[in-house]
Amino acid sequence: MASGCGDRPVKHDTGRVVAGGIEAIDSVLTANRGQWVLLNVWATWCRPCVAEMPDLVAFAETMADRPLTVLGISTDYFTDDDTTAIRKVTEFLHRYSVPYPNLVFIGDMDALTERLQLSGAIPTTILFDPQGKPAQQYVGKLEREQFDAVKKRVG
Repeated sequence: MASGCGDRPVKHDTGRVVAGGIEAIDSVLTANRGQWVLLNVWATWCRPCVAEMPDLVAFAETMADRPLTVLGISTDYFTDDDTTAIRKVTEFLHRYSVPYPNLVFIGDMDALTERLQLSGAIPTTILFDPQGKPAQQYVGKLEREQFDAVKKRVG
């Protein structure tokens, strides 16, 4: 059980963790055409990312019945080998009861930066529209106003 919005108990399963590169991200975006995708780029060692996680989990839970898929992209691979990164990310997600899938990005960071048009700072959260196009990008820890803006846009 975890606390969601309004401190009501929420039961859920921890999200799935896989490793992959740009192709895996593109595959998820393609598979979710027709609905919004909120993609959060983060790492276990990033303090703002860790601080943001409880709010992101609560938001994902409140949006579960809406046409929105939340996906995490961990950049832990760039400080650890792939086995260690997957283990660390899995433990972190379990500790925070993260209900949405996460991808441990294994590939070239420059390619990730170019594909997602990242500034290099994390956390970065990108809202993709139902056609798979970036609709909004937020750099830094998401605040209440930004969650509200996403909720309004998704409907």
